Amino acid sequence: MEQISREKGIEKGILLAALEAALLSAARKRYGGRTNVHLTIDPKTCNISAYETKVIVDKVTDKDMEISKADVKKLSPEKAGEESIDLPLDVHDFGRIAAQTAKQVIFQKVREAERDVIYNEFKDKVGQVISGTVMRKEKNNYYINIGKTEAILPQSSALPVENLRRGDIVRAYIEEVKISTKEPVILVSRTNPQLVAELFKMEVPEISEGLVVIKDIVREPGDRTKIAVYSTNTSIDPVGLCWNEGDQGSVHCA
Repeated sequence: MEQISREKGIEKGILLAALEAALLSAARKRYGGRTNVHLTIDPKTCNISAYETKVIVDKVTDKDMEISKADVKKLSPEKAGEESIDLPLDVHDFGRIAAQTAKQVIFQKVREAERDVIYNEFKDKVGQVISGTVMRKEKNNYYINIGKTEAILPQSSALPVENLRRGDIVRAYIEEVKISTKEPVILVSRTNPQLVAELFKMEVPEISEGLVVIKDIVREPGDRTKIAVYSTNTSIDPVGLCWNEGDQGSVHCA
């Protein structure tokens, strides 16, 4: 669990809960799917305890759900006056089917936790520029490796003049991050005019500091871009400042 926690960036408590849910599913399958079967894992020692909760009655009509007062007096005399009792169960032999069930639940829970971690990391990055490596192209979509996951760059959102290949490093603008049943979907664009704005913010300190404001952008992706800028400080020439940066390739690197 500690290794998975480090590699996937998932909290150990989440993994522990996933393991507990998986083993509980296996235990219930092992004992006929009874809902009165429970299981807990000690977070400090990782000791596994399985038990069944039975209602204490005078006469037993369902041996899986009930236990007689006479039997309780033999097992735990101090529990004789209570409504129910927890009885330990053996967890050493769940069987192949139950073990497979536990494995499937663990994988599912880990995938869900990993999906949530990735979504929470990128949901607040909409409107930012990211760098990534082109991995492949499928069904008119480029898949860009951006670390823990892949972003989707539709071919319609790539520059008309470029033909991206595996291994190419590109910068793109995050347009949308949404959750799905399998994994988060991160949609990026290289034609969005705001990509140029964000690149200028990265290259021109005066823009990131708010001394120069980008008022409007008109762009023909892959060809040319025009930017309207305004200076909040009369001593700063916004056109000259951005023109110099443009000459250095800030616009063309989009």
